[in-house]
Amino acid sequence: MLRLCTLALRRFPRLNAHFDGEGNSVVTFDAVHLGVAVQTERGLVVPVIRDAQSMPMLQLAAELEQVATAARNASLTQAELSGSTFTVSNVGAFGVDGGTAIINPPEAAILGVGQIVERPWVVGGTVVPRRVVELSLVFDHRVADGAVAGGFVRHLGWSERHSPTTGSTTKANSAATATRTSAC
Repeated sequence: MLRLCTLALRRFPRLNAHFDGEGNSVVTFDAVHLGVAVQTERGLVVPVIRDAQSMPMLQLAAELEQVATAARNASLTQAELSGSTFTVSNVGAFGVDGGTAIINPPEAAILGVGQIVERPWVVGGTVVPRRVVELSLVFDHRVADGAVAGGFVRHLGWSERHSPTTGSTTKANSAATATRTSAC
C-alpha cells in the first residue's frame, strides 16, 4: 500500500502538502517523505521514509521494517521523526476493519488502512468471497476538496485491484461515503 500511495500522490500532489497557517498558504512537495504510524510501548510515533517516491516496492518494504524496528527500540532520532509530507496509519494491524486517523500536522492528509478480511463481494452478478481492505482518507479542506480526496482514494482502490502483487479487493471509500472518509 505504501508504494501505491507514492504513485497516487504523484497524480494528486495537492495531498502531498503542508498547510502553512501563518502564511495561510499550501506548500506542495515533489518528494514524498512518507510518515508511517508505528505503535510502540511508549505510544504512537511516526518515523519518516524519505524520498519514498523513488523506491521500488521491495526497498520501501525494507525501509518500513527498518524504521518500525527502530521505533520499537526507541532508537530514532528527532530528524527521523520529522519532515513527513503524508502519513499512512495501518489500523488493520490491530484487527480493525477501518477507522478515522488524525492528520499529522502540518500535513494535509493521512490514510488509514484497515485489516484485510474476506467478505462477500458481487462480481458479475454473482456473490463470491473476496479479500477486502477498507481505506479511509482524512484531509484538510483548506488544502484539498472532496474531488481531489475522492479521486486519490478511488485511484488507490483501482491500483490495488489491478496490482500484480496483490490479490485483494479494495473497498475504497471516497468523500461521497461519509462513514469512512473524514474531512478536517
